[in-house]
Amino acid sequence: MHRKRKHFICLILFFAGSIAFCLSNANAETKIIYSSSELGFANDSAIYGKYVYVIGDKGMAILDFSNPQAPKRIKALLSKEPFQDIYVAGDYAYVTCGTRRAFMGKLKIFDVSAPQNTYEIKNNLLLPEAPVGVYVREGIAYIACFASGIFLVDVKNPRYPRVISNFKLPHVSNSEIEEKMAVTAKRNPENFVNKFGRKMGFNTLEDGLKWIRHSYGTKAHAWWFTLRYPYVFLCADAAGLFIIDISDPGNPVQKGYFNKKLANGKDCFFNDIEVHGSYAFIALDYLGMLVLDISDLENPKEITHVNPWEGAKWLTSAGHMIQIEIKGNLAYLTAGKDGLYVYDISNPKAPGLVTKFPGSYSAQKGCAWGVFTEGDYISVGYSSNCPPSRQRSPLGGAFEIFVER
Repeated sequence: MHRKRKHFICLILFFAGSIAFCLSNANAETKIIYSSSELGFANDSAIYGKYVYVIGDKGMAILDFSNPQAPKRIKALLSKEPFQDIYVAGDYAYVTCGTRRAFMGKLKIFDVSAPQNTYEIKNNLLLPEAPVGVYVREGIAYIACFASGIFLVDVKNPRYPRVISNFKLPHVSNSEIEEKMAVTAKRNPENFVNKFGRKMGFNTLEDGLKWIRHSYGTKAHAWWFTLRYPYVFLCADAAGLFIIDISDPGNPVQKGYFNKKLANGKDCFFNDIEVHGSYAFIALDYLGMLVLDISDLENPKEITHVNPWEGAKWLTSAGHMIQIEIKGNLAYLTAGKDGLYVYDISNPKAPGLVTKFPGSYSAQKGCAWGVFTEGDYISVGYSSNCPPSRQRSPLGGAFEIFVER
């Protein structure tokens, strides 16, 4: 997708893997050709050339994909910080790193010119909080950084990346959460700072409350995006979709905007987006897939909305659309506990469900999270981060490869 080339491997490493598909048309039959549970959880993956790069909470693993029916692990790199997203291009892999909502995040850059000897190129770039999506084009890394918006970073010299600019999201008040967190902190500040604060990266109550107002106190969170130069289409949670003109990297400006609320006033959470022709397809968390006409970038218009789940309740939804990829006329959406959905979008006004691969959670694989397409294959990462409970057990993890027959 946008942020790619995306999506560790060690016997003691937990993170979930990838699913590869070859679904070139709506009537294709898919068959599993490889399965492994040793990979554990993964947040994302990427296929580049004959190699698969899988990332997760414990680091990154590289597989030789020369024989898709029997991939071989050739390298594993451990990390104490979770890897969130990956883009592989040329001799480098760019990985966003850090715990969501925590102070400070990193962009790790790896030399993958010889995949079996991959190593990290150390750099001193620090971001204000843990980043999520990443995409690199012509020496500029575009990094979605949660409540801090999106950063444009010059990575032409991988040892010395530098921030060029920052498109800041507006503060959309989340007063209920802000109030609850602030009350909790004031009732037991020592516990708040020593336990919660240690994880989030601040040392004083004042710093903690400031951070709550910044990150927890807003509904505007930069998640994933797609880049169609010179525009970035950025999903910002309950703040909606931002279309950003990045033709001048030093001064990104908003070109268009779209948001949607339910009839009862509840928020829709914009998680991820793919652009296909003059249409945008959006993973809308617990509400399925939203389709927009973006022929007029300044005034996107809703075309249709498909929701595979009854009702509109975040806490009780059977699934949550996390990420989306488009290959040909097929849209692949990871749906958390509910597995992977595949839609035929040849008619954008009436997408049709082609197939669904359920059971990722019930089979203890984790929650279908990151998705990536390359050539004939689709890869899906299974994460331990399962909304809304974020339950981590009894999940195990898996790596699977599917092929069209």
